[in-house]
Amino acid sequence: MWLVSKSQPLYHATLALSSSHKYLQTNITIDEHTPQYDVAIKELHNELQDPKSCEDVSILACIVMFLHSALLYKSVNSDWCLHLQAGISIVTSWIDNQDQHYAFGSSYAEDTDAESSTIKSAKVFLVGCIIRFDLLSSLTRNSVPALNKRYQQFLHAPSYSSPLQAALQCRSWLFSILLDVYSLREWKEGKEVKGLLSLRELVSKAFPIKKTLERGISLNMEEINNFKQNPESIEQSTNTKPQQPSYNILVVTHIFACSVSIFLEVVLSGALPKLPEIQHEVHRALESYAYINDPDLLNVLRWPLCVAASVAEPDQYDFFRSLLASPNVAWIGTFRESLERLEEWWRLSLDAKYTDASVESARSRKFMAWDILVS
Repeated sequence: MWLVSKSQPLYHATLALSSSHKYLQTNITIDEHTPQYDVAIKELHNELQDPKSCEDVSILACIVMFLHSALLYKSVNSDWCLHLQAGISIVTSWIDNQDQHYAFGSSYAEDTDAESSTIKSAKVFLVGCIIRFDLLSSLTRNSVPALNKRYQQFLHAPSYSSPLQAALQCRSWLFSILLDVYSLREWKEGKEVKGLLSLRELVSKAFPIKKTLERGISLNMEEINNFKQNPESIEQSTNTKPQQPSYNILVVTHIFACSVSIFLEVVLSGALPKLPEIQHEVHRALESYAYINDPDLLNVLRWPLCVAASVAEPDQYDFFRSLLASPNVAWIGTFRESLERLEEWWRLSLDAKYTDASVESARSRKFMAWDILVS
């Protein structure tokens, strides 16, 4: 709250995000909701006129709030792509700065050492938020994040582990592997365009990615099983051992990892639900949801749900319907719209009867080209 008190743009961005929550609860009308955004955007625009504004942690906090608002409330006046690009621009300057104390330290001259440490953690957390938004939305944008190499460097920094995990809501190694899969997809498509694709080379490039992913899944499952053998530790882990990932972090990591494995198989073989390799991966992904203890955890799982559902077979559709239509989940924002998109996709799948991998892949990309933020 002390950071909000120091930044007028962040104050208004906070009000705008609060307005999104109230709008979803039908407590206010759209006419009451929109002005909060107009004021917040204007304040942020005015602040960005200062060349030094990108050094201010509160500015990136504003942008992250606008991106979260895009998950809560879909509006023609809210262009999440512009917010994301602004966030990426700030993150680029922070990561590229060789003086890490300056880049991730405080921009407020009168801050105490404790406040400076808090600011540093906040900056790492906010960079992690941008990484999450950028990587997960790259699926719908069919692209590799422009900061691929910078992100890899950041994700592997041991000193950033704790705030990064909080931002990503899972283990950071998983996002590193996802970056590798995006890069493989880009390489494959580039070779296909030139007519130079070698399946042997493709499989060779995919092998170390798959090996690293499977090892990560195996080690993560060991930790999940350790938690399940001691049920009390599931509730106590975050309180007694802050450095240890909570049970929910491990579960989200597992579910995401299973869907990243699906995505890798789609890159290799095409988005063909009838392929045994795809069927195996989807089956494992569906089983991963059995580890969820808190139904509200589904709100952070839109990306893996959509990936798995896009190559599911008809007899698996009801599984996704039951998840997305559950009255026991406090759904956030546009998540329910995912079910409508999936229903349309499944209807087309039943009507089309595609078998050619290139046709199915193109159709899959069209399906994933959503205008809502998938994160």
